[in-house]
Amino acid sequence: MKDTTTVVFNGRGLPWPDIAEIFRAIGRDDLVEQGEAALELYSLKLPTNSPLLTVLRRELRGHGLEWAEVVNRTYTPAELRRAKLLQLVISKAPRGFGGPSYGTSYDLGSGCSACGTAAEQTSALIVRASDLPRSGSIATTYDGELLVSAELAQALREARLSGLRLGEVRSQRGALLPWRQVGAERALPAISPLSRGVVREDPCSVCGRDGFFNTPAEPTELAYEGLDPVGLDDVSSSWEHFGKSRLRQPLSDSFFAPCLLIVKQRFFRLCSEHKLRGFSFVPVRLTSAREELARLAAELPVSGLEAYVALEQRFGSASEHPAVLALPEQRRLERQWGGADLNLYDSYLGGLIQTILESGRGGAELLGEAEPDLRLRRYLIACRELADAE
Repeated sequence: MKDTTTVVFNGRGLPWPDIAEIFRAIGRDDLVEQGEAALELYSLKLPTNSPLLTVLRRELRGHGLEWAEVVNRTYTPAELRRAKLLQLVISKAPRGFGGPSYGTSYDLGSGCSACGTAAEQTSALIVRASDLPRSGSIATTYDGELLVSAELAQALREARLSGLRLGEVRSQRGALLPWRQVGAERALPAISPLSRGVVREDPCSVCGRDGFFNTPAEPTELAYEGLDPVGLDDVSSSWEHFGKSRLRQPLSDSFFAPCLLIVKQRFFRLCSEHKLRGFSFVPVRLTSAREELARLAAELPVSGLEAYVALEQRFGSASEHPAVLALPEQRRLERQWGGADLNLYDSYLGGLIQTILESGRGGAELLGEAEPDLRLRRYLIACRELADAE
């Protein structure tokens, strides 16, 4: 497994000599020799654990620049082969619309009455034929449907993959197209809060199944607790739907947020044998709160003692502050954090980080500029899950 972080910033308004100074600070004299970018937009990719990433952030901050970061993760073939479940990730650019845009029928009674999420499709997927590629094995729509060529669909059928659903794809005039829509017969339970790289934004107040999104801040890794993969289908869908659904009249103006596809090794091996391109796979974690707690405690970038000192400096007395429960030394956290509001800790954490940075006790080197808020939050979530389980 290897993580890389792409840092993108706009140097507009900053003299070129200052930008060149940033590049020299991270040893990129080659970028200095290339000269100023035409649009003053710069993108650099570094290993996520590289100390140069810390230097780059410090230089950008020192020059008053804002930047965006995208973290990407690649897995070794061995890691993918060991995974009992994998998330299918479509990397191919979408072509045209699907969903109800061109007349595909749905049983609205089977979905959410407010937003339409999880409404069952009852007809072939209808698309505009000219939107689909004339060659290749994989296509996808802006509505999130995954399509495979008729030849690949036949290979999938012959593999007798359990849970796999292959539906017809037709043009607006009703002609059968040489593509098949990939879906799953059954959905998995809800993902665990221990999942990574998944955020919520404005979910439906009735069903709560949409409003899930990926975030560039960290790679997406779904996690399930207490899930035995032995009895699962080769192909399943997620309970969660990614995106924001909207139910409108006419129905063609609606959008139903798609779910994810979760597959087992038989599907993965078939795709590997056919050397298919256009999607990738991400291992799904089958874990428990106790396992996560032990692992995350070792990842915390701030030790318990250092955080305690910072709390004393900021609040005078740290012993009674709720955030002290986050320290690995305070094992009572496993039961005491149970029903507490994580927002309380979130609101506190920014001040804690700033206090440590200003305390002269190592500053950026102490924190490693490694998103400690994210790691500590994960730790707290694991603790809450453990308390709920026990």
